[in-house]
Amino acid sequence: MPIEELRPSARKLRKLDPAHVREVASSISLLGFCDPILIGRGNELIDGETRFEAAKQLGLDRIPCVRVEHLSPDEQRVLRLAANRLAEKGQWDLNALKIEFEELILLDAPIEIAGFSPAEIDHVILGDGPRRYQSGEVDYVGSISKCGDRRVRTLLYEAANVMLTRYKGQLKLKDGAFAIAQRATMCKAQVALARRPGIIMHAMLRDGTEFVSA
Repeated sequence: MPIEELRPSARKLRKLDPAHVREVASSISLLGFCDPILIGRGNELIDGETRFEAAKQLGLDRIPCVRVEHLSPDEQRVLRLAANRLAEKGQWDLNALKIEFEELILLDAPIEIAGFSPAEIDHVILGDGPRRYQSGEVDYVGSISKCGDRRVRTLLYEAANVMLTRYKGQLKLKDGAFAIAQRATMCKAQVALARRPGIIMHAMLRDGTEFVSA
């Protein structure tokens, strides 16, 4: 439907976050407009205002819509509330989410456009805190999952910086990071590049694969 024919609701139930709109725009730009806008009588938006704003930001002329005409005006208002609220009721299965993140990272999939921040991805993969370990080390901020993780992550981040800024040779990891930088930022590219060797080494440790230097 032509975007200029759509009518946002006069009462905003949710505050639009410009950063969230940019994230959705990045997702639409890369993956396409796969989640249609829900509209009611008079082309009023029922669900999808953030996607609507992201489409305008991208300069799209037309976007896919699903029209709901069998409901009364009062029922449309209830549906609008339900569409905005019910999705919040679900909980993530963190074990399944961790596996999904790890597999997508190994495939160089652009998970940075899925709405998760680098810190959130790290917390799912490495574990969250606060907690106390047998050594007496305490994780107050959820940035480590085992003793030494903070140091390992610092070293991985430094290695990623060297690969991106100093290493002149060709690396698939490096090429993937620059592709992320073009879609997002260099900072996100560096975090993504640091994360992937960590996932690879963790998989090797778990499977008992012997490390062989080049």
